Amino acid sequence: RQPKQKHKLEMGKKKGKGKGKKKSGGKKTVKLSEDQLKRIAQADAQAIKARQEVAMSVRWVDGLRMWFQDHKAPAFDKLRMSDKDGSGILSGDMVAECFRTLKIPLSDDDLLTLVESLDFDGTDEIKYCSPPKSGRGYGAGLQEFIGRGLERVMYNHQQDLAEIEGDHVSALEAIKGGGASAASDKSAAAESSGEVEDEGEAAASDGGDAANATAVADSSEVPVGEA
Repeated sequence: RQPKQKHKLEMGKKKGKGKGKKKSGGKKTVKLSEDQLKRIAQADAQAIKARQEVAMSVRWVDGLRMWFQDHKAPAFDKLRMSDKDGSGILSGDMVAECFRTLKIPLSDDDLLTLVESLDFDGTDEIKYCSPPKSGRGYGAGLQEFIGRGLERVMYNHQQDLAEIEGDHVSALEAIKGGGASAASDKSAAAESSGEVEDEGEAAASDGGDAANATAVADSSEVPVGEA
């Protein structure tokens, strides 16, 4: 009966599942140097500054929407007075001069941006006199036309932000990748140096063995006269 009891105890043992096993294949963290951390901080600061500058460059957009909502009628009148042939088309300079006369609340640079955004065909022919699609009232078509131009301004704004983010990511990858490359080169150089040392030791050992063999051969050769 003793063997049976032993058999029962052995059958009752349970094997542990996955105990003591370590997961492999995890990503190795690369320790960054102080110089790399400093450069990363500088890249972050440059990206923040660039974002702020882009944001500041379009602060006038919302205010201009409100301004045209209140001044769409006199603005439309001014453009029509400048349109001598009644074609409904004006050059960029003429549109800008009309807006200056109305004391539009924009700087010269922002006014130029607005006028360029209204030149949809890139031909310097601004077709200001378009019928409204949804708005009502005198000058509603002009207000919608201005709104489409401002949408172009904001689209370019989003493109600028995306470019800044892309440049920032590339800069960070270059900084981190450069450090990893330098560490790899250093390790390769160390390995190469070790190999050279090993080869030197092997050559020295081979040279020593050759010298010993030559000495033995010389001692075994006895002149015939002496023998």
